[in-house]
Amino acid sequence: MVARPILLVEDNDDDVMLTRHAVETSEIRNPLHHASTIGQAKRYLTKLVSEQNLPALLVLDLQLPDGTGIELLEWVRSQPPPIQELPALIVTGSYNRTDQLRAERLGAILFLRKPVDRLLLSTAIVHLGLRLSEGQQGSLIEQ
Repeated sequence: MVARPILLVEDNDDDVMLTRHAVETSEIRNPLHHASTIGQAKRYLTKLVSEQNLPALLVLDLQLPDGTGIELLEWVRSQPPPIQELPALIVTGSYNRTDQLRAERLGAILFLRKPVDRLLLSTAIVHLGLRLSEGQQGSLIEQ
């Protein structure tokens, strides 16, 4: 069985590289797909729901060129299942408590502030239930 992807919605190339590195060095099997805008993410999710291959996890930045990660999460939660049920992790440079509270109300599992340590990010992803590569002791169940 192929692991469901992780969808990273991030417009900063350095943060994309950090996240990709965190996933690869953690030996997480789930492929990382990247969208730079809310529009790209919506198109991606709409396409994948028809293919029945939705992401196992959304990793969202808050400040995006065409809106905020909160707006994207609101859209996700307004969609019919299974899109509305996708777990989301917020990784942002925002120190605004209101952003954090809004994300929590929308069901974000975790709210991490940038700069995020690679090990912390990879540990958070693993603990959210994504499967590790073969050979990793105590592999988690693939979502």
